[in-house]
Amino acid sequence: MSIPSEVALQARPLSQWLWASAQAFPERSALEGPDGALTYRALAAAVRQQADALTAAGIGPGDRVAVAATRSTPTIVAILAVVQAGAAYVPLDMAYPSERLQAMLADSAPRAVLGEPAALRRLGELIPDLPTLERPAAGGTAVFGAEPDLTYVLFTSGSTGRPKGVAMGAAPLCGLIAWHAAHPRLGLPARTLQFAPLSFDVHCQEIYATLACGGTLVVLPEDVRRDPQRLHAALIEQRIERIFLPYVALQMIA
Repeated sequence: MSIPSEVALQARPLSQWLWASAQAFPERSALEGPDGALTYRALAAAVRQQADALTAAGIGPGDRVAVAATRSTPTIVAILAVVQAGAAYVPLDMAYPSERLQAMLADSAPRAVLGEPAALRRLGELIPDLPTLERPAAGGTAVFGAEPDLTYVLFTSGSTGRPKGVAMGAAPLCGLIAWHAAHPRLGLPARTLQFAPLSFDVHCQEIYATLACGGTLVVLPEDVRRDPQRLHAALIEQRIERIFLPYVALQMIA
C-alpha cells in the first residue's frame, strides 16, 4: 500500500483518518479483540452510528464525554465516536477506587458517559444524576471533518497531590501520526498490540497511528496483558508486528 504523505496527514483532520482507511481497505481487519473483530467498513459504520447518537444528544465540540474503559472493541469504538463527534473523551479506568472516579467525573464535568451496563451502574451509584448513553441509537447527523478543540482529557496519578486533568488538542496528535507515517518502519500497516491503558497517552500511538495507516489493532483481555508468559504466547499467536511497551514489561517478556 502507499502510505499518505506527511503533508497530507497534517492537512487531514483527525476525524477523517478512519474514513480514509475505510475507503482504501474496506474489508481489511481493523480491530480484533476478545469480543470479536471488525473490518474497516464495519468499524467505520459502528463509529458513525455512535457519533450520530452523540450529536443527536446535543454533544459536540467543546464537550467532554466520559468513557468507562474496558479492554474491549466497544471501548475503542466509543472513543473513536467521541472524536468523530468533535468532542473530547475522558477515559475512566474501572479498576480505580470509587473516590478517584468521583473526583475525575467532578473535575471533567462530562456531558454524558459511555460504557457497558455494569460500569454505568457503578458510576451511577457514585453520581446519581450522571447522564449516560448505554447503547446509543442512531438519529443525529455527526459533522465530520471539523477539528475538535480537545481530543481527550487524561488525569495525572495524583502522587504529588490531587489528580489533575491534562487536555490534549488534535494538532499535536496530527503531528505524532504524521511522524509515524513518515518513518516507513513505523508507518507500515502492522498488526499492533493495544497494550497501554487508555489513561496513558501511549494509547494514541497504538490506536490512531495504526488505523491511519491501514493496520490491525489487537486488544487482549486484561488477565493476558498482565501475565508475561501468556502475553508472550499471545504475541506469537496473534502475529503481533508492532508493540509499544514500557521497559519493565519488555524486560519481563525477555
